[in-house]
Amino acid sequence: MGEVRKPVSLRLTYRLPLSDVTDERALMGLTAGVLWLVAAATALLGQLFPGSPDLDPVWFTALEAFVVLYGVASIRDWVPWTSVSMRGHAITTALLLPLCGYALWATGGANSYIQPLMLFPLLHIAYFFPARMAIPLGVILNLTYAAPLVYEEHPTATAFPGRVATFVLASSLITFVLQMLKGRLTSAESRQRGMARTDALTGLANRRGFDSELSAALAGRGDAERGRRAVDRGPACALILLDLDGFKAVNDAHGHAAGDDLLRAVAAGCRGVLRPGDTFARIGGDEFAVVAPGAGRAGAIRLAAALRDAVDRAGARATVAWALHGPDGADAEALLRVADRRLYEGKAAREEAPWPVPAV
Repeated sequence: MGEVRKPVSLRLTYRLPLSDVTDERALMGLTAGVLWLVAAATALLGQLFPGSPDLDPVWFTALEAFVVLYGVASIRDWVPWTSVSMRGHAITTALLLPLCGYALWATGGANSYIQPLMLFPLLHIAYFFPARMAIPLGVILNLTYAAPLVYEEHPTATAFPGRVATFVLASSLITFVLQMLKGRLTSAESRQRGMARTDALTGLANRRGFDSELSAALAGRGDAERGRRAVDRGPACALILLDLDGFKAVNDAHGHAAGDDLLRAVAAGCRGVLRPGDTFARIGGDEFAVVAPGAGRAGAIRLAAALRDAVDRAGARATVAWALHGPDGADAEALLRVADRRLYEGKAAREEAPWPVPAV
């Protein structure tokens, strides 16, 4: 039987960022800042040990001050790394590598006590940059490390060529391993994100995915409207709610397996009538929602009718309601409240006619 139900709860439970792409640029700046500060502290400490080369105090102090200032600026976010592209990060790294070469030369060249610190930029490059950037940056780093072969009088006296070969081999292997591990990590994270936003039964977006897509659609329209005159605004984003009538009767008469089959049939049928840019989600047991960017009033009416027909063809019956961003609500929660109220009113207005229970 078709029953009048209480309004379904449609609060926005999750607050996800609009983009699923992990942005590591802020972490890159923080990591680089920490590494530069550690390098500055190590270089200063090394000067206290016996056998350290005599350095020009003015140049050494200036270099230490620059490195410390740069490290603090990166950590404190004085440098706006999140607004710098990956290409910009790569260029900055490439420009700073000669500074490492100068520090090697100033602290002894082939016998420099800071040579192990070259692992810091290596790890940073290998982990954060994609292969197309990590490989050329790795080449520059290796050339920087090998520079004493050019300006040292007797680089072979300390077996430096062998150390260069070892460093090149080790840096290549480290880059390969970190790139592989980062790729696996990124792939696993992508799969987990997909699973967290997908309904396992129907393959549709789940409530979390729905909330994210609705927020993104409304934010996109808001940005567009702020940049255009009111007369130039396109159709509003539509939110459509769909609730199956009498679904409990299917589970009671035929079991939950039959109910699951019906939900999958409804999902497949409704998905076939939506536009490519629309998001179809299962947000509850027998409750579905559509985010239709730019559909407008006419599009919402058409989609609502098409969804009812698709549900009918699947052997079920549904109450459908819709709301428009702007006329019916300025944000997601207001839009959901209006659509939810209309859905409840639609259910209350329907006749208490017997609902045919699909045969199994």
